Amino acid sequence: EAFFESYTDYEEIIGQMTRDCLKYGVVFIFSTNGPNTVRYRLRQNFKQNVVLQFNDPMDYSSVIPGVRKKEPSKVYGRGMILLDGIFEFQTGYAYAEEKISDYIKVVSTKLNEICDYKAQRIPILPDVVNREFVSQYLGSITTIPIGVEKDTLELATINMRDKFMYNITGEDVSSEPQFLLGLLNNVLEIPNTECIVFDPNSVLEGLNKPKVTYSKDTCYESIDKLNEEFNANNPEKTIVCFLMNVNSILGKISSIEKTKFTTLIGDCKKNNNIKIFMIDTIDSIKSINFEPWYKGNVDLSEGIWLGNGIGNQFTLKVTTNARVLRAEVAPGFGYVIRKGKASLMKLMSDD
Repeated sequence: EAFFESYTDYEEIIGQMTRDCLKYGVVFIFSTNGPNTVRYRLRQNFKQNVVLQFNDPMDYSSVIPGVRKKEPSKVYGRGMILLDGIFEFQTGYAYAEEKISDYIKVVSTKLNEICDYKAQRIPILPDVVNREFVSQYLGSITTIPIGVEKDTLELATINMRDKFMYNITGEDVSSEPQFLLGLLNNVLEIPNTECIVFDPNSVLEGLNKPKVTYSKDTCYESIDKLNEEFNANNPEKTIVCFLMNVNSILGKISSIEKTKFTTLIGDCKKNNNIKIFMIDTIDSIKSINFEPWYKGNVDLSEGIWLGNGIGNQFTLKVTTNARVLRAEVAPGFGYVIRKGKASLMKLMSDD
């Protein structure tokens, strides 16, 4: 039941495999919690059925034909099987009953020591997606970890190699500072990479890390650093900007400085070593949507959405069913949007 609930796409494949498996010397054993949890068509691929105790005596006849009123004795481990007749059996223990758990652990350990080929670990949704969890994916701009997708339980990553500007948005991006810090730390794992953080609203106040230029309020220090790196145009170094609440910055500087700043952002696309994360609320993104420096540099069918509300907006180009996206999501969750398709994920977090 749990398998078919978690992996619905594999039901047809399992049907084909169980139908043809015997000629390849493969035997399938299914365990279920009830007589009707396996669909009728799939059940036809199984010629041998074993039943243990059912709560309802009528259920025995749905598994073993001709059972009529027969049922196993009310003894733990007693069951029935159809061979050349209907037989009652008693389940045996592989070891002393009171030590069976310890025995299983010993056998499992021994098998792990002698077997080179093993089944893949069953993925689970972790409580926290931190750098230890994603360590094997760190160090490349093509696989920057951002979370774990809830449906597939696969690690969600983004590839910034061919992107210049990338949206991280939501109704309130300041509600997930741990995600922003986790993403920042993941970026810093990329060799020859430095970060410039523009934080006019002090969401990450107190940030002090090597290879990070951080400024708040008018963000002049970060603006100067970006201008310096743009002019240096060093292809051996990658500069990743965390541009947060851009309208707040534009509202705090003069009109001349505003023009210089937005022109600088647009011109940075000429340098392949500069990448920009646009981190802002969806209302702010909507207000700059037609600005030349923004519109010509961003793909609205790609991005990260933090928290609830993705189904209520029309700025990002999302093709996923809006009714599905309006469902309430828990804190620490968001969506990764790839070519318009939004997938729910557990967000990356700082350690």
